[in-house]
Formats: sequence, structure tokens, C-alpha cells
Amino acid sequence: MVIGITGCQDENPEYNVPGELQGTGDGRVTVVHLRTLGLDGQDTQGDVTFCLENPSSLQSLKFAGHLRNSDDTRDDGSLACHIRIGSTDIPDGVYFMKIESENVGGLGSRKVRFISNVGEEAQTEAMSYDDLEGSGTSGDPYLINDDGDFLTMIWYLEEDPDHGYGKYFLQTESFDVPRRSQMIDGHVYAPVQFSGTYDGGGNELRNLTYQGGSNEETDSDVGLFEMLFSATVKNLAISRAMVVNAASRVGLVAGRAYGYSNLENITIDGSITASGSDIGGLVGESFAALRLKNIKIGAFSLIGSETTAEDVGLLVGEQFQNDLTVDGVTTPGHVFTVTGFRNVGGLVGNLNVNYANLSNITLEHSVDQETSGVKIVYGAEKYVGGLIGNLQALHSIELNNVNVKAPVRGSQDVGGLVGHACVADATVNGALVSSVVNGGVSVGGFFGYLGYAMPGAKITFDCESRPVRYVVKSSADAEVKGDTYVGGMIGYYDASYGEMNIKGQVEIAVNVKGGSNVGGAFGYAAELLTFNPYKINFSSTTMRVEASDSNAGGVVGLAHHAALDGDNRFDPGFKLPNIPACFSGVVTAAKNAGGIAGKLEAVCAISGLASAATVTATDSDAGGIAGWLDYDVNNCVNYGRVDANQSAGGIYGATAKEDKITILKCANYGDIHGNSNAGGIAGYTKMAKNPRFSISTCYNSGNIKSVNAGGIAGFVGCDDTGSKNQEFDIKYCANRGIVEGMGGSNGYSAGIVAMMDHRHGYVSQCWNEGEISGPAQKAVAGIVAHMGDGGGSGLHYNYGLVTRCINYGKISSSDSNTRVGGVVGILEYGFSMDYGHKITDCANYGDLPSKQKHDNGGILGYTEAYTNTYRTFNKGKVSHGNAIIGDHQGASLFHHSHNYFLEGTGKDWPSSTKVSAGDLCKESTYSDFDFKDIWAMTPDGPQPYSVPFNE
Repeated sequence: MVIGITGCQDENPEYNVPGELQGTGDGRVTVVHLRTLGLDGQDTQGDVTFCLENPSSLQSLKFAGHLRNSDDTRDDGSLACHIRIGSTDIPDGVYFMKIESENVGGLGSRKVRFISNVGEEAQTEAMSYDDLEGSGTSGDPYLINDDGDFLTMIWYLEEDPDHGYGKYFLQTESFDVPRRSQMIDGHVYAPVQFSGTYDGGGNELRNLTYQGGSNEETDSDVGLFEMLFSATVKNLAISRAMVVNAASRVGLVAGRAYGYSNLENITIDGSITASGSDIGGLVGESFAALRLKNIKIGAFSLIGSETTAEDVGLLVGEQFQNDLTVDGVTTPGHVFTVTGFRNVGGLVGNLNVNYANLSNITLEHSVDQETSGVKIVYGAEKYVGGLIGNLQALHSIELNNVNVKAPVRGSQDVGGLVGHACVADATVNGALVSSVVNGGVSVGGFFGYLGYAMPGAKITFDCESRPVRYVVKSSADAEVKGDTYVGGMIGYYDASYGEMNIKGQVEIAVNVKGGSNVGGAFGYAAELLTFNPYKINFSSTTMRVEASDSNAGGVVGLAHHAALDGDNRFDPGFKLPNIPACFSGVVTAAKNAGGIAGKLEAVCAISGLASAATVTATDSDAGGIAGWLDYDVNNCVNYGRVDANQSAGGIYGATAKEDKITILKCANYGDIHGNSNAGGIAGYTKMAKNPRFSISTCYNSGNIKSVNAGGIAGFVGCDDTGSKNQEFDIKYCANRGIVEGMGGSNGYSAGIVAMMDHRHGYVSQCWNEGEISGPAQKAVAGIVAHMGDGGGSGLHYNYGLVTRCINYGKISSSDSNTRVGGVVGILEYGFSMDYGHKITDCANYGDLPSKQKHDNGGILGYTEAYTNTYRTFNKGKVSHGNAIIGDHQGASLFHHSHNYFLEGTGKDWPSSTKVSAGDLCKESTYSDFDFKDIWAMTPDGPQPYSVPFNE
């Protein structure tokens, strides 16, 4: 309960009880003695709040304290108010003192004069507005019956040092705002400060007119009132207003607001044009604790200069320091405009507060495709938002049930809800954006830029009780569009000091387009740790994410030091997962296009995610999960088609990493096409010296087509140092897709990896079931087409290994020069001292039907010198070539032994053993084969076991 101010007269007008200041520092208490006026015995247990307000100096202070009960009432009849001011000083002056408490009633209000923080009750008589009907109390307000009464009220307010503080006015009829040209040259109307309560009674004030010259000194502080101080204006329509060429601090209700001010049940229409700063439909500049309730915006245009106007808002230009509460805003006429240079918002241009609550807001301006360029919420420079242009909230802000269906346009930091936001504790509970958001840098469906004010900060999207979404609801051309950092949720997201919490799912169903760094949710995201993209419902399968230049992703365009985890995992064994797709729309970019992320940099990990997007990079680097990869990926699946001019992969398009990358438990079911390098898992991998690289437990069933085409990887290589001191492996992988080379003198196609261009690369425990082919390829093979670093003339010695692999697919080439092998196409140079570059414990069951001018090989198509082919088995039909090794470098030395083939599958090979059908399934047939740990005897013959997904 707030005890309001009343008259202060009694039988002793000279009554005066001096106060006192007690304590020091933060413990200071000032004691003010009030006449009790019948309050003896008042229950005053517990704290109360003392409100001190000075309309002349615009001071508004609040302190905690207590009242002494009747036992402490002095003999002189005063009541002691103990006000805990601590280290705060009360500026000298006369204050109205109110007390907020549930336990105190009837005190009224008192004027208290403070000097050097010591207060005593002042004996001053309030001005009486005798020419108005009524007494100015809440029960008997001054009546404003016509424009003459309104003008009389203005005259009194000019003379009243308290500016109507505590007085009540009631308008009884609608009328035109009276002109004041006789006194104020040329402006038509001149406002004054107001500190009381003005009740419009549901009536109109029409034709408020101000004519200015854009002069900062003479055309600022413009409105119905110059300034509000702890005032209330309610139940009023300001219609057909026209404010022309104002400067700064301009609003139809007031130019400025201080103290504790309330605007309730207000309707406005008309226009404002202004050139300066702090321009609002209701209030220009507010330092007040401001409460706005049930506001209606009719046909209204708020036109700030596009070269000079800052802090421009449809309701408030700038709200600074004190709290803002907005409850209920509508635009029933669907026609409004708010424009300016910087900090432009559909509600508030610049909101810099500790606390704010914006609830039950609908801003709707119907825009069809032909008029989408109209400036509705527009800022020529930066910080433009459908609700707030620039937001700085040091404690908490809540957006509850807010709806924006109006085009929002600007240059930098442009958002459907907020342009630029730096928050400590923000909550979005119920939001709908469904129109155009268009800008240059940092453009987002909800936030253009979002960052955090301090460590431990957070933002919560609470979608459980009310939906939070950006969706296309009509034929309007709703989209998010910008030059760079463009996102369906947030354009530029810096999570360095905080985190995002999504309860339920945010829904995004809008096209997102830009030049670079474009994402379905985030254009750019930094320090986005442990984020689950499944918290976003990309509900449209036709949603498009497009970057005309680089970095487009279904979830994020460019991520810097992030961890995206969908919390899905493969079965602990080798069973394939059934992971739902996170994003199923269309992603395109010239470079770096990904179903989840366009580009990942500075240690970004992805886990437990799936995409069904159609992904295209017109230049290079397209991936079902990521276009460009920087770090580990695990438990991810791609279902969509991926195309790139260069480097396309089911999981990632390309990477060039200096440290390490691990791809674990991933699967691709989509078709992959790349004119240069394509793989079911990885398109192009070029690691630095001494890297760690591993693709493990991965599966492909999509069809692969490229110059270098691999069921798992297209090209894998590194800047090799010649020492095997790190892992560089592809293991436990399988392919069931058709792999087709596109031709080329240096083109390769294989079931697992087209080119393993590394001297210490290992390919182990992999199998292929897909058909492998290619015209004019250099080599095709069931497992690896090219194994090792060629290096030229044997200068680079290799120590790689292909082991425990098996091929079941048909291997062929329509070009006579192509090398064809059932397991390996070309095995590069080994080392003369140990023949360490080798194939061991591998098998081929696929047919090799094509005819080349060189012999094909059931196990190896072509070998350079100093290699080793050991413990292998071939059952596939080699129609034109040898059952084990097709051809070798002339006059070279290479080792081969314990190699077996089914009789009739190909020509003999020295030191290899022909196996009859009767002996095919006898373990004793195969000398030196380990049937305990490596080989398994099956009804079809010996096969390496522990290869994955082979059930």
C-alpha cells in the first residue's frame, strides 16, 4: 500500500520537530519526526519503504527503514521515521515523503525539508487551482471540461512549484488541444511539466500541433507535457497529432519522464518528425521507473532523421537506468512507421536499464511482396529491432507474449525482436516474428547481436507455456536477409560470458539469406558450448539457408569454439543408428555449405546430430553436417543430397587442420556429388605435419560421384614428415553405396578411400559392398584406390598398411589405362630395408569384369617397389588379369606371400596358391592365417572378421 500525500495543516502551523542523523558510513540513519495526527497506536512492525520525491529538482529516492510504534512516540506527539540512507546523500531540498507498507495506513504524505541529510517536516501550503471545478483529490478531481479548462490547467502548472504533484485531473469531454501562439511565438503549442494524475475519462485530445525548426535549444522537450515527474496519464486518446521539425526529447505525451510515472489506456495517432535524439511516440526520454499499460497505436508515423536521429522508439525513445514495464500494446490500424538513424525500435529505441518486462505486445503492419521495401521499423545505421533497438540490461529483462509482424530494416545489428542486446538475465516466453528482417551486418530473426553483460549471464527461451517462433504465416515475403552474420534466430551470438537455455523448442520456419556466415539459427556463434540444436524446431522442409559467398549452415553459418551436441548416440555395438534429422531444408553457398554448420573453426565439436538437408556449394566444400570442419565429429548422420564443385562429403566437405581430428560413429545415406573430391563421410582432408587423424566406425550407403570418389573419403593426406608418431587411420568403416569416378588422369574411386596420400596411413577392418567404377580414372578399387604418397621417383618412402579389409562389390573401369584392384588400386613405394608399405589379411569377393591394357588384380591392381602383399584371399572373378596382383613397376622388387585365390577366378601369380572348391572352407588350406583373432571361416570361404555393420 502506498500512503498518498494530503494536506499538512493542523491547529499549530508553527509545529516543528527537528530530525537527526545517526551512525556513520553504510550504517547512517536519518530520523524524521512527523506529527502523528491521530496515528498513535499504529501497527508499524517490520520494514517500510520511504519514497522521497522533489518535483523541482527531479529527485526520486527510495530507502528502507521503519516507524517507531506508539511506545516510542515522543511527548511532543511526533512519530519517528528511521530512514536507512547508508552512504547515499539526500540532496538539499523540499521533498514529498510517501510510505509504502502493508501495515501502515492513514499517514497521508508530508513535505519534508532536508539539509545535510537531516530532515524536518516542512509547513508549506500547496497551491490551489481555484479556477477549476473540483478540489484536486482522487475523490474530487479538478474537472477539465473543455479546451479553456485545459489551458487554465497549463497556466496553473507553470506557476505551481510542485507542478501539480499529488493533484488529480479528470477530462470530461473530447476537444482540440488549445493553441498557445499568443505567448509562445510560432510553435502553436508549448508544454509544461506535470507531476499529478491526468485521467482522460476515455475522451480524446485532438490536433495536438507543434511547429518547430529542428533547433536543439528551442525545439526539444516537446509533447502534451514537457516533462512527467511521478505522474500518471490514463484513459486518453491523443488523435490527429502533428509534431513537425522537433529536435530532441519528443513524445506525444511527454518529452521527458522522471520519478515513478504511469501511462495507462492511451491511444495515439498522428505524426512526429524530429531530427535529434530521444524521440518516442509516447515519451522521448525516460529516467523514470516507467509503467505503460494498454497502449494502442493507430495510424501513426514517427519520422526521425535518417542522418541524425538517435534513440527512436514507437513508444519510448530512450529508457535509462530505472525500470520499464510494458503490458499490452496493439496496432489495430496496422499502419505505423518508426524511422531514424541509430537505435530504432518498434517499442523502445534505446533501453538501458536494470529491469524490464515487456508483455502482451502485438505490432502488426501488413506488408505484401510488392511493398516489402517500405520503411516500417527502419534505422539507416545500426541497432534496429522490432521491439528494441539497443538493449543493455544489467539485471533482468522479460519478453512475454510478444508478436512482431512488421518489416524491420537497418544496416548493422538488426533483429525481429532486438537489434543489439547485452543482457545479464533475459527471458523470452512467447514470441512470434513473421515478417521481413533485413540489414547489412548481424541480422537475426530475434536478435541481430546477442551478448552477455557479465560472467554467469544467461538467456532463457521458455517455449513450454507459450511458443517462441519465427514462421511465415501469410503470403508476405517473410525472410531474414543481410550481408554477413545472418541467422534465423540470432545474427551474431557471442556466448563468451553466458549461456542459452531453451525450454521446449524454438520454431524457425523462414528463409535466411545473406552474403556470408548465414545460418538457420545463428549466422555466427562464438563460445557456444554444449548447445543442443534439437532445441530448435526447423518445421519447414522447404526452408532455405543461402549464402552467396561463404559459410551457410542449417543451424549455424560460422561457429568459433563451439560444441553442438544433439545427445544422440550409436548403439554400443556396430548397429546403425536411427537419429531424427535436425534440419531438413535447403542449404546453399559458394563455399562452405553444411546441413548443420557451414564452417567450424577454433576447436568446434559436433555430436549426436543428423541432417536431411539438400546441401550445395557452387564452388567448394559442402558437407551433410559441416562444410568446413575444424575438430571432432561423432555420432552424426546425413540423409540428404550433397553437391559441390569441389570437396563434398556426407559428414564434412573439407578440412585442413594442424592438430587432430577424429570422426567417430557417423553414417551417410545421401547421395554425394563433387567435381573434385567426394566421400560418403569426408570429401577432402589435408592435415598439417604430425597430425592425429582418424575416421572410425563409419558407414555409407549413399551413391558417390566425383573425380576422386570414396565410399568413406575422397582425398586424405597431410604435409608428411616421414615419421609415424601419430595415428592417421581409417578403420571399422563400411560402404554399401555405388561409387562412380568422373574421369581424369589423376582421378581415383574406391569403396573406402579414393586417395590415402600419406606415408603412414592405415586402413583397417573396413569392407565394401558397393559397385565401384569410373571412366578414365587412374585407379579404382574396392577399398583404397591410391595408397601412399607418390612423391615422385621414389623419393618418398611409405610405411602404410591396408589390413583386415574385404571387398564384395564389382570393380570396373571403361578406360583401358585405369589400374583396377579388388582391394587396392595402386600401392606406392615402400622402403627397401623392410618392405613396410603393405597389404595384409585382406580378401576380395567382388568381380572385376572390365578389360584394361594392364592386368587387373584381385587384391592389388598395381604396385611400386618395396611393398608387401601378405596373407590375402581372392574369390572374385578377375576376367582380365591376375587373381592377386595385376601389374608392377618394371624391374622392381616387392614382396608377396601366403596369398590364396579360388581356382578359376584369375590368372596365377607367383608364390600364390590356387584353392579348389573342395578345399575352400578348410582352415588348414590357408597357411599362416590366424583363424582365432583375424580370420573367420564362413560357408563362402575365409573372411576377416570384426569388420563393422556386416550383419
